[in-house]
Amino acid sequence: MQVGAILLFIASANMSACVVARFGSERTVLLGTALCMQGSAAQIVYALQGGVAPLAILALFAPVNVGLGLRGPLASTAP
Repeated sequence: MQVGAILLFIASANMSACVVARFGSERTVLLGTALCMQGSAAQIVYALQGGVAPLAILALFAPVNVGLGLRGPLASTAP
């Protein structure tokens, strides 16, 4: 599960420069932040409902890790 989450982070971090070139730095950081918030809220709701399925947890980690990758160093330092 951790490997899958890390792969999503790496892929989105490597794509962040292309996303910044297309949409701009501020929009990319906003998109990454929104994905992190949405994924975190979904995880909280799932946990409060007593969810324990590993694949569901991995699916809920996906937007968080993609969001963190998008708002990483390349997105925040691009012109």
